[in-house]
Amino acid sequence: MANKDHTQVYLAASIDSLMLSIINETNYQDISEILGTILDRPILIEDNFFRILGKFSIPDDSAFPKPQLTDPYLKEFVSRVQNRKLPMVIPPLPQYGVSQSRVVYPIVTGDLINGCLHIFDKRNPPLFSDEENNTISKVLMALSIKALKDDAVIGTREKMIGHLYRKLIFQEYQSERVIQETALFLNLNLSIPSWLLFVHIEGSLSSVELIKALKSFLVERDMDAKVINHQQGQFLIFISENRQAFKKVAIMSLAHHLMEHFANYYPGTVCYITLGRKCITTGDYYKSYHEALKALDYLKASNPESKVLSFDSLGIIGLVTLPEDVQQMISFSERILKPLMEHEESNPSMKLLQTLGHFIRNDCQIKKTALDMYIHVNTLRYRLEKIQEICQFNFEDAEVKFELFLAFKILNLMETVKHSAK
Repeated sequence: MANKDHTQVYLAASIDSLMLSIINETNYQDISEILGTILDRPILIEDNFFRILGKFSIPDDSAFPKPQLTDPYLKEFVSRVQNRKLPMVIPPLPQYGVSQSRVVYPIVTGDLINGCLHIFDKRNPPLFSDEENNTISKVLMALSIKALKDDAVIGTREKMIGHLYRKLIFQEYQSERVIQETALFLNLNLSIPSWLLFVHIEGSLSSVELIKALKSFLVERDMDAKVINHQQGQFLIFISENRQAFKKVAIMSLAHHLMEHFANYYPGTVCYITLGRKCITTGDYYKSYHEALKALDYLKASNPESKVLSFDSLGIIGLVTLPEDVQQMISFSERILKPLMEHEESNPSMKLLQTLGHFIRNDCQIKKTALDMYIHVNTLRYRLEKIQEICQFNFEDAEVKFELFLAFKILNLMETVKHSAK
């Protein structure tokens, strides 16, 4: 009997030691390996956005597909875990290469789920001994405490980082030396180029949930990025080229994937994303922020199909300063070109709108325009006569040519933005 009591005390002490190691551990992979070794079962730990944080004795699989967000059968299990905040048994899923059943334990702190602990078992349903259940309970408590501790530590540092970036985008720092020293204190290197994404999200998710969703998306793609809560529903993402250099097309592709991610996985949310210039010097942060903000004004004013836009694609429209100006420019383009647009709808084969666009772009030179369009000069002359008949444009007037040039610039931009997501 004495030996039994001694053994129980020893086990309790070892479990308490395990809890302490989990709370202080920085690597979830190590936690999953420790727990997997103790229970002798496959283990998986994920965040509340289904990003795998650590796993033990589970084969590698594709990084990004998340059937639990799209498969109605799995979504039902997810919904039960999230709503009840209680463990849930999930049977084997051979269609996804999962041969064992599992118990999914939510990692709960207060009213929030910070992630889930998956413990697999060959038996269906899984069976655990009292000792194993006790260990699992201790581990879940430790993971909850760890989540609170990590949020507190990370939150303090991120507030300081957010303060630094706000000083950069609003140019509210005393000197270059001060801002550089502050960055070094926070282990940031401002000499490494960064890209600034302005993200505006409309929907029911809280700011905390949105930040975690954005971070999970970026970390899963191995991006060295900082997410700053700018204001209600608006976030700034600074993507550093610390690990690799990015071309603009790669950043835009990431932005499109992020927009699609929210559209697919968080129904009811609308995500606008804009991009400013690459930040190479500290002064670029101010410029990039205001460029991205101006691009956002255009997106929200024009409401195109695609909700992703870079400032430099605005062209001459980038000169406007207010959302009302954007709408006025769109109205201006439509007013100038409306007669041809209406004619195009009933007579698409004549291609008058396209012809006028080429003609203006080629500085009203007939031969050059005909070559550009691969049509005969007489065909071009006939089309220009029809355009004159419909619109009464005076192509000798420099102001008329400029208005037409501007109208087509605006029209082309609207079309580019409309189809850029396709």
